Amino acid sequence: MGRVIICRDEPAITPYYLAQIGKNIYSMEELCYFFRMNSYMLDKDCMTMELVDWISENFGLEELVRVLRYQIRNNSALTDFVALILRDTAIYPEEINGEIVASVRENALLNVNEKRKKRADYLAGNGLYMAAVNEYESILDSDDRKDSVLTGALYHNIGYCYAKMFQFRNAAEYYEKAYRVNGRTTCLLQYLAALKMYLPDDAYRDAVLENLDAVNLNPELEERLNRSMADWESGPVYQALREQADHTRNEDPAEYHRRQDAAINRLREEYRKSENEHI
Repeated sequence: MGRVIICRDEPAITPYYLAQIGKNIYSMEELCYFFRMNSYMLDKDCMTMELVDWISENFGLEELVRVLRYQIRNNSALTDFVALILRDTAIYPEEINGEIVASVRENALLNVNEKRKKRADYLAGNGLYMAAVNEYESILDSDDRKDSVLTGALYHNIGYCYAKMFQFRNAAEYYEKAYRVNGRTTCLLQYLAALKMYLPDDAYRDAVLENLDAVNLNPELEERLNRSMADWESGPVYQALREQADHTRNEDPAEYHRRQDAAINRLREEYRKSENEHI
């Protein structure tokens, strides 16, 4: 477990909505934590009078508020804005504050679409898959230079989001697009996996035969799927479901369904935990 951060003031009754990550915050400490964990996402959009008004209305801190307003009116650097809030809130040592500010400065060199992709990656990594897809699609529409590296990464990540939502037909479409752009074997493997999840066996076999690389890669996919199935069948949830099924005839139906619901809830919890997987 990470270190617990204690708030010095009472949490705000009305939260401040951070559009960059689609979440509400209730304290200055949460704001600083956002700066630290998402420094790559910060840009001048963070420097708003609405944020400063929220700080003023909920925590006082009038001297801090006065300087922040001055910075916004004078178009000061984002690093100065972030550094002032970090220093005033003082939940991190100066060394960490310096690292956060340096990261903000470094990521200021990214172009707009690179920053937007990092934001979308954050959404995808936190289970907000449709919001991430919309952001990825918007970047594709606005990428006038049609950077092939960026385009391939965007197609891949859209495929990932659709796969996490069990929309395997859409996932296959975007994994294939990614493969056609970047030629990466991993994209082809994911494309085949998505196809296998929704196509009948005959149709899947026909799709594989259309591509020599897919034919050569299919044994690896089958091996991975077999390993995954073996891991699932050796796991505690599967064993519990099997035991319950074996005793169905000798058990009260209400108790059987109660146990089935408990097992399904455990599966849901495991899935939620896995949603933080990086892409």
